[in-house]
Amino acid sequence: MDLKERVAQAYWMAKLALFEKSGIGAFGTAMIKAAVYDMEDPTKKFLASVTFDECRHDEVCRRACNKLCPNFPYGYKATTDFEKKALKNITALYDNGKRYWKGFMSAWEKYPLELIFSSFFFAEIGAQLIFKTVSEFSKIQVYKEAFQNVTVDESRHLAGTLSLLDNLVKDFQSDQKLMITRQMKHGFIFLSPLLYKPMPVFWQLPKDFYDIDREMEEVARSSGLGVPTLEEKSKGWLDAILRRREQIEKLGVLIPAIPEINLEGEEVDIRKDEPIATPF
Repeated sequence: MDLKERVAQAYWMAKLALFEKSGIGAFGTAMIKAAVYDMEDPTKKFLASVTFDECRHDEVCRRACNKLCPNFPYGYKATTDFEKKALKNITALYDNGKRYWKGFMSAWEKYPLELIFSSFFFAEIGAQLIFKTVSEFSKIQVYKEAFQNVTVDESRHLAGTLSLLDNLVKDFQSDQKLMITRQMKHGFIFLSPLLYKPMPVFWQLPKDFYDIDREMEEVARSSGLGVPTLEEKSKGWLDAILRRREQIEKLGVLIPAIPEINLEGEEVDIRKDEPIATPF
């Protein structure tokens, strides 16, 4: 591969790594909370296993980056305009993503433990979607195999988090169930740079971020990494949620309206710069 192809692939893997690394902290925190509040043993072990999986998924991203562009993005010395744009975008995303932790950590002080745990499933719907798609679309065998294996992990995570939802939500009041709906909308907004395009209601990124992001994804896609197009992302998100809609709504939890992907549901008003409290 030439330099632009390597940089573009490293860019996308570094973007994915931001969300994988957030999963390590989110599930690791949940694992500790489960121990502090002495939740049942399978829940503690499930959360520990997910934390370990997220470490491995982040390692996939980091090894790919280091193979393609050693030390990307940390310590990478950009020389061409293309490299500089890629590095600028990733740096902005990482710096801005730090704001996520304010909302996530404050959630433990505001909401019952059971409510936060029961919200874990939504991000896993998105995670299973992206890895399955990238595995199927990739033309490079090592990506196909790696993301196929990660999809197996994410399918297990989704099954486990949906089981948590099923076990916990039956004791919830209607206002608590509505909070899960709200956190689902938070989840879409938080994951939007990866699974859609950055939603400005939370993400404060440079004006040219999306133009650069789209350029990087196009080069990565054409060089063999199976990055879906915006249209494919939107359709995939919609289909993934619709597949689970009946199962979720049977529990009395409403699906939020997400007009960006043509998803009809409960209207949820998210204010600009509102702290994101979703787990990932």
